[in-house]
Amino acid sequence: MRQDFLKKHSKVIRVIATSISKDEKGIKALLNRNGVNTSSIKSKRDLTNVFVNSLAKSKGLATDFNKYIVGKSKLNDYKNADGKIDFSYTSDDSLWDFKNTTVGSGYNSDLTPSDTQSELEKKGGFFSGITAKDLLNMGMGIFEMQRDMKVSSDNQQAVSDAVNSERTNDELKAGSPLKSNMTMYIVLGVLGVSLLGGIIYYYKKK
Repeated sequence: MRQDFLKKHSKVIRVIATSISKDEKGIKALLNRNGVNTSSIKSKRDLTNVFVNSLAKSKGLATDFNKYIVGKSKLNDYKNADGKIDFSYTSDDSLWDFKNTTVGSGYNSDLTPSDTQSELEKKGGFFSGITAKDLLNMGMGIFEMQRDMKVSSDNQQAVSDAVNSERTNDELKAGSPLKSNMTMYIVLGVLGVSLLGGIIYYYKKK
């Protein structure tokens, strides 16, 4: 059951993990804007837990996060003829309204249909591994995850754990300072032992 829940929301989880990993200050700014005090947050793990818990409760934070995604992924390249991203979605329960913020009706009129599809399937940029098409639809995904997290605190914890796991893996793959320092210490240790051995050998021969 938990695995099905996480699989359903895997793309949103991925985007949250990337955002916190690459732009800690930006995510804190979103929280502050929505009335969440971040002064006591001391680590990215703490930030993840606070962000996920706040996202489960706040429609404003979810809306702002979706706009953040649009900005970071440069989705303004996909515009209608009037120059607006008119990708609207409204939920059945009237709790959500993504007017001019999420995917829906059209793309940049300068692109042909085949060009548009090709561009939308590209991966990379700030949200590496997520296609532009998925990012354009992220607003609906955020809403659905928010709704599911409201059902159970266990779901909130599952999302926090999954985000922290993805974020940690990403930072290790990217060569975080901890990993880089550990490698340096190992190399220096090996060199030190070799040097000491050479000195001992020299004096024994002497």
